[in-house]
Amino acid sequence: MDKFSLEHRVFLYDTYVKCNSARKCQRKFIRKFPGVRVPHRNTIQNLVNKVRTTGVITDLKPERTRRVLTEEKLDDIAARLEHSPHKTFKRLAEETGVSKSTVRIAAQLLKLRSCETAVVQSLQPDDPDARVPVRPMGPKPSEGVRVLPSSPQPDQSFRHTSPVRQ
Repeated sequence: MDKFSLEHRVFLYDTYVKCNSARKCQRKFIRKFPGVRVPHRNTIQNLVNKVRTTGVITDLKPERTRRVLTEEKLDDIAARLEHSPHKTFKRLAEETGVSKSTVRIAAQLLKLRSCETAVVQSLQPDDPDARVPVRPMGPKPSEGVRVLPSSPQPDQSFRHTSPVRQ
């Protein structure tokens, strides 16, 4: 219904109420507004049903309540982040009663970050002597199969060889 102006909607509703027919309403609409796209029967009936149930002929969008990030909320989020920096934004949002994205925006405004520590495997120094040699897959070379060396690799214990039969 966004395509029709208020004048078109009022005409459609009044004509439908008088005639009680969507087809007659379409014919009168063509005569009154030449060059304007004719609404479908379902469009006219939907408009009439909407006016009868809500009493409103225009498309009203619901009022959106905008919430401003207040100083109190910013102070609360800053205090909680400074007290325990390992808290996630999700937990902070639950504690402060705001959304996760609001907590993220507040942290950006305050130039603070949540210090979530990631658990990683500790890296050990490279010790080629401690590595366990890996036996190549396939038949053993002693079974009469010739093994061709693959491309040279820095660590010979992990070299992969492919068996080739003659």
